[in-house]
Amino acid sequence: MAVVTKGYSFGATETVTSAKLATLVDSASVGSIVAADISSNAVTDVKINDVSGAKFTTLSAIPGAAGVIPLANIPSIPGSQLITLSGIPSGAGYIPSANLATIPGQLLSDLASMASTSGFIPRGNISSLFGSTASGSYVAGNSYQAATDLLVFAYGNTGGVNDGIEGLTDASSPPTTRVVYSEPGVSGRYVSMVFPVRKNDYFKIATVGIALNGYRTIPIGV
Repeated sequence: MAVVTKGYSFGATETVTSAKLATLVDSASVGSIVAADISSNAVTDVKINDVSGAKFTTLSAIPGAAGVIPLANIPSIPGSQLITLSGIPSGAGYIPSANLATIPGQLLSDLASMASTSGFIPRGNISSLFGSTASGSYVAGNSYQAATDLLVFAYGNTGGVNDGIEGLTDASSPPTTRVVYSEPGVSGRYVSMVFPVRKNDYFKIATVGIALNGYRTIPIGV
């Protein structure tokens, strides 16, 4: 129950004056007010002038129907506070691309888990799909394993009408699957071929009577 402390105490035979009565009332104070002392709906929005933020100690109890804080009243949020991004619902929208800073390439470490519906990188934004051309010491008839997806290039000249060249690639070592073949049937002519090889598969160039003038590979995607 509320307690009223009077602002002035009269003596048993003290003369009552208007000034003393004013002090009795004006200097009085009310304390120990509890919720039961306040009538329902007695305190309205217009009666509340200002509430310190320190008083909001149970924000978790705010009901869902309490409304939202206008966006204009929310200051910038430090990135360090965004610790539950995985909980953002799919209907929350997206960050405009103009508001995204450059993302270092080393942070894109989980591309394999991207969904097939996540879109694609425009081709114009990819500098090149091909790595540097390798002129290594490849030898016709030998089997090699591809460290990456790659393209194999080879060319040479024929010495007889029965000369030929073939490219083989598969998961076996040596590979036995022919994917490209050329037998011009004319001597003294140049022949060439190019074929793709999957990463970790093996590849081989086999020749009959043809002297290779070039045998190279170009990595794809590195």
